[in-house]
Amino acid sequence: MDDGPGQRGLNEVSEHLQILRRVGWTLVVIGLLDIGFMIYCIVNGLSYSSSLNIFAVVAGIFLLRGSLSAARLVCWFSAFMLSGFVLGILFVLPWMWPLDYWQFTLRQAPVGSFLAIVLITAMLVAFFWVYRTLRAPPVLAARAAAGQSIGVPKSAFAAGGALAIAMAGLLQFTLKGETAEKAMRLAAEQHGAEYRYVVSSIDWAGQHVSARLTAYNQQESREVEVEWEDLE
Repeated sequence: MDDGPGQRGLNEVSEHLQILRRVGWTLVVIGLLDIGFMIYCIVNGLSYSSSLNIFAVVAGIFLLRGSLSAARLVCWFSAFMLSGFVLGILFVLPWMWPLDYWQFTLRQAPVGSFLAIVLITAMLVAFFWVYRTLRAPPVLAARAAAGQSIGVPKSAFAAGGALAIAMAGLLQFTLKGETAEKAMRLAAEQHGAEYRYVVSSIDWAGQHVSARLTAYNQQESREVEVEWEDLE
């Protein structure tokens, strides 16, 4: 016996709420794990930064309450992060640092490198899953009924791509420009030409310039710093 229109509508409502709750619980768990790891890093003096933690918990709570506005926002943010991460990983990072530097990093810290790759992969999979799940037909139908636009969030993908391009431009200016080349020349003069150098950061204080670099060869790596006055 076929369900009537009222029962089918009830089933659709129930299904979209189930989807929102499934994504909501996932985000809450991810956010709490991220907060716990952040606290661990702070206590142990480790460097760590993330854009998930509190945002994931709050967004998850709203989704658990069945908020379609939260569903729209989380879907947009997931598309934004996917676009930015993928472009950054595929084009920005390989372009900014030489291949032998990545090979050296893998040799020197295989466990840490492996964990970083696993973490990044897990984040990409999570963003993709959230995006696809919140684009499920029952959720889109509920959003359309609430008067929301349900088209593909092109602005999110465009914004993520623009962020990756902006980061590439910023890194090009700071870490691969004329100042970075001068920092590498000074480092080679002061610390030896048997190393290759990668600029980690550059700071300006008026005409005073200081740069931190990673010096590496086949046997070792170390952090070095050079300073000079830019009188030009």
